Amino acid sequence: MPLPLHSGSEGISLMELTRLTAMAAGAVAGAGAGWFCKRNPIFALVAFMMGLIGGLWLGTGIGGWLYVTADGVDCYVNAGMGCLAKALAASLAGSVPSALVISAVISFLALRHMHPRPPRLRTGLIATFCGVAGGLLTGVVFALI
Repeated sequence: MPLPLHSGSEGISLMELTRLTAMAAGAVAGAGAGWFCKRNPIFALVAFMMGLIGGLWLGTGIGGWLYVTADGVDCYVNAGMGCLAKALAASLAGSVPSALVISAVISFLALRHMHPRPPRLRTGLIATFCGVAGGLLTGVVFALI
């Protein structure tokens, strides 16, 4: 059981961590899906921005649903190695849905009119894996610093 926060101690908001990792996962998954689909840096940059905005939207909803109490108080944990398990759970809660949704939408939109198409499932899964890895890395770094 985590110790309560005291005044002056550093804490991490799990809602903010979920939002941050969802944004990172959406941005990486969007850029990955854009690059793997079209091999065009402009399209990858546009997909990156779409993923960042979509991750912000999804992360805010998921973080508010999971880590805000009924009276509007955010859940906080102490910073450092002791919070790593809860930080990983919050990172997964934000990064997995964001990476799945963003990579699926961008892969569908990008590959809809291409005739020598790369396989959609493989392209989407590679982009999803990259997005989840980016989100987890962001969450671990944010929790430990």
